Amino acid sequence: MIDETPVGFAMVRLPEDEPLQSQRIGELLAIAVEPEKQGLGVGDLLLRELLSVTKEAGTSILILCTATTNEPGQKLFKKHGFEVFQVGNGYYEGGQEAMMMYTMFS
Repeated sequence: MIDETPVGFAMVRLPEDEPLQSQRIGELLAIAVEPEKQGLGVGDLLLRELLSVTKEAGTSILILCTATTNEPGQKLFKKHGFEVFQVGNGYYEGGQEAMMMYTMFS
């Protein structure tokens, strides 16, 4: 928040406890910052906090999907240790090309 006004949000799906699952995989579902507040470090702060909460919840791998045209998002994710593992069409409804990224927690 800036001056008590929300300027962004992030959503994550935490892994469920599954006894047969060797890796606990979470998914970053969304992260967004109001356009007029972009470039002020809000996304960086949101992602840092989300990664902390996700790790504390016992997640071993966090995945996300982003458009290949989302260069600012890709830069932010790579800054926080995410790596690309798949690129392809069909993830988004309009057929926009997307990339899957992941990061692992130790």
